[in-house]
Order: sequence, then structure tokens, then C-alpha cells
Amino acid sequence: MIDNRKLTKEQMLFGLAEIGRELALLGETGFILICGGASMCIVHGAREETKDIDAIIIPYDLIEPLIKKIAKKYNWREDWLNNKSSMFFYRSAPRTQVLSVPGLNVFSVTPDFLLAMKLLSCRTYGPDKDDIKFLGKKLQFTTVEQFLKVVEDHFELMTIPGASLVEIHNFFQEQKESKQSEVLSPSNDSIQGTSENSKKKPSRSPLAP
Repeated sequence: MIDNRKLTKEQMLFGLAEIGRELALLGETGFILICGGASMCIVHGAREETKDIDAIIIPYDLIEPLIKKIAKKYNWREDWLNNKSSMFFYRSAPRTQVLSVPGLNVFSVTPDFLLAMKLLSCRTYGPDKDDIKFLGKKLQFTTVEQFLKVVEDHFELMTIPGASLVEIHNFFQEQKESKQSEVLSPSNDSIQGTSENSKKKPSRSPLAP
């Protein structure tokens, strides 16, 4: 049976803070680096919720039982916090801090690294396609080469799949159509001006009877 339960930004931050409190009671300090949908939700506000938090979790052996404890306590997915994306982290990733509480420091990968991950994984289902467009716009990319370079910079040994190349093309096509729409659509000022002019009565000639 598929578990469709999802977490909001507030729930994720609360759960992470709970991890920190549990670690602090043990006299330990953990490190978590989030990515995927959690970053899109918590850091970029691109969506309201996501199914789980993909992350690098250190020390995993100590934190894993805490994850299950919190899941049971709040009736969350058992893998609400997991390390399924660890394959992408064969070297250090650029990061920014998103949460610091006693017992835990939480970071997120930077938007360019996150975009590279999305381009490499681009699944035909789920929100990956929208995430690619969102991040491309956020990073103000204007050429295909910029998309290709962001993958080369972070994952030089990997190749962008065809599905992602299609999404890059779609990104620029939508940008082009959006600009054309802006050009063709009359501005509010011009509409208002036309409306006001139409209301004015025609001036009467001083020579008219």
C-alpha cells in the first residue's frame, strides 16, 4: 500500500527540532543536509508540502531510532527523514544553514546544486519537471549552456538524461511565450487611459449653433 502522507514546512522544521532535542539530551550534536522536495518547500517556498526529507544524516546510527520514534509519536511516515539521496553526495556539497538548535545543525544544498540533482534524476512522475523550471527561473538562466554547466560543475562524471534536456527546452519555450504574451497584452495604464478617454464628452466647437 502506497503511503501518501505528506509534511508541511512547519511539520518538517518541528520534526528536525525534535531530533535536536533528543540528541541534546544524549549530549550529542548531529548534522543534517537536506535536499530534494524538503529544500524546495522549506528554503524556496516552491510548494506547500512534500512526502519526506531527503538528507545526509550524521551520525545516522544514532539518529535513525529517533526518526522512528518521532514517526510513531506523530503518526508520520516511518521514513519521513531518510538518506535515500546519499548517492549524490560523493563529495562535499555547497550549503546554507536553515536551522540551528541545541543538538542539531541543519543545512540545505544551494539552489544550483539542487538544480543539478534535479536535472540528473528528472523523473517522468512527480514534481521534478516543475522544480527544474522553478530553479532555472530563480537562478535567472538564459541559455542551455548554463543548465549543462551547473551539472558539469557539481557532477562532472554524470550525463544529463534526455528527459531533462526536453524540460530545459520547455523552460525556454515557456519563457519565450510568457514574454510574447506580455508584449501583446495591453498594460493596465493603457486600458485605463482608453476607458477614461471614452467617457469624455466631445468638445463643442465655438462656431456651432
